[in-house]
Amino acid sequence: MVFFLWIAGLIIIAFTSLAFSELSNNPDGTFSLSPGPAIVLYALNIFIFMFLAFKNLYNKYRQAKGVLKEQIKIVSSGIITSFTLLTLTNFVAVVLFKSIKLTSLGPPSTLIMVASMTYAIARHKLFDVRAAIVRSISFTVLLSLFALLYSFIFFFIINQFLDYLPSWIKTLIFALLLVPIMYSFDSIKRFLQRRTEKIFYKNFYDIDQTAKLLAEEINGTLELKKLINDVIRQLEGILQVEGIRVLIGKNKQAKIYENSTLLSNHDQLVQFLYLVKKIRRRKLSYLLLSDTPEGKLKETFRALSTELVFLFEATSGIIGGGFFPPKNNGDPYTSQDIQLLSIVVPQLSVALQNSQSYEEISKFNTTLKEEVKKATTKLKSMNQNLRNLDRLKDEFLSIASHELRTPMTAIKSYIYMTLSGKGGKVTKKQKYYLERSYMATERLIKLVNNLLNISRIESGRISLELEKINLYRLTDEVFDEVRARAEELGLSISQTKLEEQKKLEVIADTDKVKEVLINYIGNSLKFTPKGGSITVSYEVADDMIWTRVTDTGAGVSQEDLGNLFQKFGLMEGSYQVNQNVSQGTGLGLYICKSVIELHGGEVDATSPGVGKGTVFSFSLPLYTAKKYLGLKKKFGGKDGVGIVHTSAS
Repeated sequence: MVFFLWIAGLIIIAFTSLAFSELSNNPDGTFSLSPGPAIVLYALNIFIFMFLAFKNLYNKYRQAKGVLKEQIKIVSSGIITSFTLLTLTNFVAVVLFKSIKLTSLGPPSTLIMVASMTYAIARHKLFDVRAAIVRSISFTVLLSLFALLYSFIFFFIINQFLDYLPSWIKTLIFALLLVPIMYSFDSIKRFLQRRTEKIFYKNFYDIDQTAKLLAEEINGTLELKKLINDVIRQLEGILQVEGIRVLIGKNKQAKIYENSTLLSNHDQLVQFLYLVKKIRRRKLSYLLLSDTPEGKLKETFRALSTELVFLFEATSGIIGGGFFPPKNNGDPYTSQDIQLLSIVVPQLSVALQNSQSYEEISKFNTTLKEEVKKATTKLKSMNQNLRNLDRLKDEFLSIASHELRTPMTAIKSYIYMTLSGKGGKVTKKQKYYLERSYMATERLIKLVNNLLNISRIESGRISLELEKINLYRLTDEVFDEVRARAEELGLSISQTKLEEQKKLEVIADTDKVKEVLINYIGNSLKFTPKGGSITVSYEVADDMIWTRVTDTGAGVSQEDLGNLFQKFGLMEGSYQVNQNVSQGTGLGLYICKSVIELHGGEVDATSPGVGKGTVFSFSLPLYTAKKYLGLKKKFGGKDGVGIVHTSAS
């Protein structure tokens, strides 16, 4: 608004004596002008607009690259030269020197600007010539219409109907009528442009709208071939070309696609890579055949039937390029085409990089699946072999254990009879040797029995004969078996009495729980000194009954507690205080743990420290009819073998 008012004011002043106060005739037939006080405004107007124009051109020049920079340089030099000469001949000479002799040189000086623009158009494709022609036609029509309107208003209406008015009123009326004309100028210009473009410029497309549609196409897929095919097909329709080719990759790994077809011509691939390399060295994002000097580079363009090359640049650097053939109608690529591709190509570059990554990940996943499948098949085969070996091992242990137990039991029996004097009187020294042999034989029998039990447990051949049992009564039965041995060692054994013994009913296999109790109490017999005590107590917690065997024996250090229930978790010999009791095998507690966990219970061991006794515990599910039926159903259908018992001695 300020701009229009400023120009309108200058136009009005031009009709008054404020611009030029006097016009005088010279003796030589020429005339002189006397500038008025308002001439300063005209000078200010010229210099402000020239300064803004040159500043804008300079900023564009600094930001431009390649061909655009050369275009601005040529045009700017022509404009600056022409406007400098125009200012000197038509303003400075008139205003300062009051001479109009040089004014005739002003119009010809504009030819310098026209020449620079012509050179930029011809050599560097400054404008899209077709677009310029169309816009020239529309602008010529526009100016013609406004000239007719101006003539009609000013010469016909004002001179015919308002001729009697003073000249200053006519000027005022003209200025007022000029305002709506100026406001309607832009709207009428756009209307005429659309009409002329529709008639003369049928291939015109809206850059923003087209770029938006292509962006949707680019973001619509991650599959590399589909992306190339869909986007290139769209671009070929828009640009009126056929056979756009796309280079993806670098050096020997590069691939050339025409639509979604992979080309295999090695010589052409080398030429495509050569073009990309040369354009990259020039630090350009694109290069036209017409902008390329004669030489090998231009010959390569022609050999590949390529008129325009755009580089694909993503975060990883240059990843390839797009090679555009000549247009079907023979027209050159326009500035509009370059502008569209400058918007679309960066988006396409990122999408191509993402598609490459997606394709690589997909291939890796496929390869990984195949490798996993192979490894799984191999692992299954190895597992089957291991299961077969494990079965053979269990069978061997079972057979070996049975075969070993028979002679070892016979040896133990004969040694016992010899110690009892059945074979005659035994000397003190012979008795010592026989006792050692008896204990070693007993330990070997325990080891064989434990190995047999572990083999049965780990092979899953142990079955549970579940029933409702009373822990209190079962412990009494175990006490009957070990009481004689406990008295011999000088130890007292007992269990806490409960008023309601019914509370101690659990769901378990009597035979196997009895073996656990024998192992627990047997451990206490080994590690409790004479005069000590062993007590069995019970605790109900969370539908489980905990049975605790507490002794006043040697205790266990915190470091050794973690090894108690492991296979061959043998404690140091210094813990055992009753040397006349056979040494353990390190398998008893492991068997106890396996048996209790088979019942769904847990085992535990605690000790305040060495010399302060130990508490061994295990839990079993408290009896309820519902739980009993559930566990019976779970284990009732399994056929298996029982457990081999060992003594507590």
